[in-house]
Amino acid sequence: MLFQIPIVVLLLQSIPEAFFIIIVGLKLFHIDIKGKEAILVSVIYGVASYFIRKYIAIYGIHTILSVIVLIVSLKYIKKISLFHATISILVVSLFIGIFQSITVPFVLDFLEVSLEQFSRDPKLMIIAAIPTFVLMTIIYFILDKTNFYLYDLRVFKKE
Repeated sequence: MLFQIPIVVLLLQSIPEAFFIIIVGLKLFHIDIKGKEAILVSVIYGVASYFIRKYIAIYGIHTILSVIVLIVSLKYIKKISLFHATISILVVSLFIGIFQSITVPFVLDFLEVSLEQFSRDPKLMIIAAIPTFVLMTIIYFILDKTNFYLYDLRVFKKE
């Protein structure tokens, strides 16, 4: 069974994570976004994720629904194609998953806490997210400074 995320985790982990997914995802595909748009999509995602986690107790479904909310919100707020939103969000969600699967066990081991303690303590959830946020910040600045992107999705017309 899933656990409901506390408001503090929503504010300090879920919303910032969505923000990084959006800005890095779009940057990887050479699509610019205004900070206000990214924040708005992140807040929508965070609130939706909170309620999804609260009312849906089927493991894995919460992740799928949250990603769909992120993609659809990005599509309508940024006014980009569903394809562009989907590609950029899925690629970076994969990166985030990899980063978390590597960094969270190290953080838990370093703090000498179990996965069960982690899942019950909002402070630990927030602390465990910090290494991923640092990595995403570094990646964003590298992409921004070098003007590197995986593929220029701007060559495709909007839907």
